[in-house]
Amino acid sequence: MPTFIGLTSKGLRSAFDEELKALGVKHTTPQSGGLKFESSWKGFYGVALKSRLANRFLLPLKEFKAYNAEDLYSGISKIDFTKRFSVDQTFSIQASVMEHKELRDQRFVAMKTKDAIVDQFRNQFGERPDVSKDNPDYRVIIRVKGPDVWVALDLAKDSLSHRGYRGQSVEAPLRESLASGILRLSNWDSSLPLIDPMCGSGTLLIEAARQALGLNPRLQTPKFLFSNFASFNKEEFNEVLQEVQEHWKKNQRQAMKSMRPRIYGFDRSESAVRAARKNAQNAGVGEWIQFEVGEVQNLHNVFRADRGYVITNPPYGERLSSRSQVKTLAHQFSERLKREFVGWDVWVLSGGEEWSEGFRLKAKASFPLKNGPIDVRLMGYEIR
Repeated sequence: MPTFIGLTSKGLRSAFDEELKALGVKHTTPQSGGLKFESSWKGFYGVALKSRLANRFLLPLKEFKAYNAEDLYSGISKIDFTKRFSVDQTFSIQASVMEHKELRDQRFVAMKTKDAIVDQFRNQFGERPDVSKDNPDYRVIIRVKGPDVWVALDLAKDSLSHRGYRGQSVEAPLRESLASGILRLSNWDSSLPLIDPMCGSGTLLIEAARQALGLNPRLQTPKFLFSNFASFNKEEFNEVLQEVQEHWKKNQRQAMKSMRPRIYGFDRSESAVRAARKNAQNAGVGEWIQFEVGEVQNLHNVFRADRGYVITNPPYGERLSSRSQVKTLAHQFSERLKREFVGWDVWVLSGGEEWSEGFRLKAKASFPLKNGPIDVRLMGYEIR
C-alpha cells in the first residue's frame, strides 16, 4: 500500500491527526512538518479532496546517505523516474540543505538532482525532459540534513491552503488552513455563536461558516500533480471526485433549509470589513456571516447569548507600531470580555509577551503555532 506524507502548519499535527482519522486513515506516524500514513490511491484521493488542514501531500520515494556530490548523484540515480514520467513531461526541483559539511548550497543540490534525472532519460531514450520552474508536470522535493537525504514527489501544484475565495486581503492575513486548525483546536461547536472582534479580511469566520455548513474546503478542485503520473487512474479519481462533490452539494442543500450559523465579525477598518464581505460572498457564505465596523473597546455580545466563542487573530508585531499599543488593545479587549461575555470561551492568537501583559487573564490552554514567519501561541480562556 502506498505511503503518503501530509504537511500542515506548525502546531497543528494533533488536529491534523484527528482530521485524517475522521477521513478514514487508520494509522499515522509523526513526520517533520506533518504526518506519514498509508492508504490506497483511491482512499488518498478522498483525503486530498476533503482535508482542510493539509498544506501539501507528498509521495516519499527514497532515503539514503550522501557524504558528497557523487553520493547524492548516485542515490538519485537509483530512483527510476522513467517509470513514473515520460520524456516529454517537464519537472522542477525544490531543494533544502542543513548541517552538511560539503553540500551547503541548495542550488547545487538541485542541479545535481536534475543532472541525475535527465541522465536517466538520456541514457534510456536518447533525449531528456525539460525543466519548468513555474508550471512543471512533476516536482521533486529533496531534503538534505547532515548526511541524510530524503526524496519525494509533490502531489499538488499549489498549496492546498489556498481556497480560492480570498480576492481581497489585509496586512498579515491568516492562512486558511491555519484558520481551520484554530477552529479545531478551540473545539468550536457550530451550534454556538462565534464572534471575531478583529476579523481583518474574514478568513477565520469564512472557514468557520464553510465548515459548519459542510461545504468543500476549496472553491475549485486543486491541480493535482499526481494526475500526471504514468500510473494515474483517471477513472478511479473521477469516481471519488463525483462522490465527494455530490456529498458537498447535499450538504449545501440541507444548509439552505437549516438554521443559520450565528457568526459575526467586527473590525475597526472599513476597508477590512469591505474585503471580508467580498471574500465571504466569493466563498458562498456571504449570507451566513454578519460583518460590521467596530472598535474593540465597544465590543458587545450581539447575540445576547449565555454561551459562545470569541476567536480572533489580533494585530501584533508589524501590524502595530509599538508594544504599548499592543498592551492597550489587549487590556481594552479583556475588559470588554469580562463585561459582555461571561460564560463564553475565548481563543486569541497571541504574538508576544506584550499581549499577555495587557490581557491579564489566566489561560486554560496554550498551543504554539506559526502564522507565516511569526511564532505565535493560540491561548484559550474561560470567561467566568
